[in-house]
Order: sequence, then C-alpha cells, then structure tokens
Amino acid sequence: MEKKNRIIIIFLAVFSVLLVFFGIGPILNGIKTDSKELLSQKENLAIYDNRLSNLEEFKTVYKGLGEILEKIDALFINADVPLDFIGFIEDLEKECKVNAKISAGSTGKDNRGWSFITFQMNTTSSFNNFIEFFEKIENSPYLIEASNLSLSKGKGSDIAAVFSLKVYAK
Repeated sequence: MEKKNRIIIIFLAVFSVLLVFFGIGPILNGIKTDSKELLSQKENLAIYDNRLSNLEEFKTVYKGLGEILEKIDALFINADVPLDFIGFIEDLEKECKVNAKISAGSTGKDNRGWSFITFQMNTTSSFNNFIEFFEKIENSPYLIEASNLSLSKGKGSDIAAVFSLKVYAK
C-alpha cells in the first residue's frame, strides 16, 4: 500500500510538473503577451486621442484664420488675367492726375518660388502728383516691389518717370 501511495504521489508530482510546464506555462505566456499588446494598444489610443484633440484645435484656429487667409489671398493678382490690378492703376492715374502707360512684361518666380508679373510704367505729371501716385502704388492692396526708377525732365514743369513693378501673382 505504501508502494502504491508512493507511485500515486510520484505520478501526481510528475503530472503537476507537466501540467505547470505544458498547461499553466503557455497560459501565463499568453497572458504576458496579451498584456503587452493591450499596453501597446493603449499607447496607440493615447496617441490617436492626442492627434484628434490637435485636429479639433486646428479646426478651431483655421476657422478664425479664414478671414485673414482671404486677405492674404487678395494681396496677389490673378496671373492669367491681371485686369483688377490694371484697373487699380488706371483709377490711381485719374485720381492723382498722372498720365501713365502700363505694359505687362515678363512673368517668373522669385527665389522663394512666388510667381510674379513685371509691369513697365511710363508716366508724365508734376513732381507732386507723381510722388502721390507712387506712394499710393506702394501702399496698394497688392504685394508689389518697385524697381528701376528713372526720372527725367518732361514738357514744361512736368517730369517723366519710368519704373518697373514686380507684382506677385497667384
């Protein structure tokens, strides 16, 4: 009987050891793997939640910037049909009593990649009228860079001015 009990105890011990190695061990490894995966998914969820909150913030900020972006867009003339800009110059010409001839020149891109159209301006007027005209061009609602200004004596007390305008376009 004692021999039987020892065999049963040895059998139960071997069975317990085998059960631990082949039964409980893989379950514990599976739990460990699943918990690592759960932590990884929680981290990913936190990242996505953060991105979602940043996106919501951006949407709010963008709505506030809409008006500003429209104003910035208005600084650039239409490269295909710059009629608004030419009309603006013609209105200034009448307002400032300047005789101006405008001709479109080359188009291109500057070193920042911004498109522009170059206009050549030939004007005759009194000096004061020309200064007023030139200041209003500089303060215009368009993004402009004036260059190559040349003044000379015109007829009577008038002056003749020739200059280039680089007007940025969209």
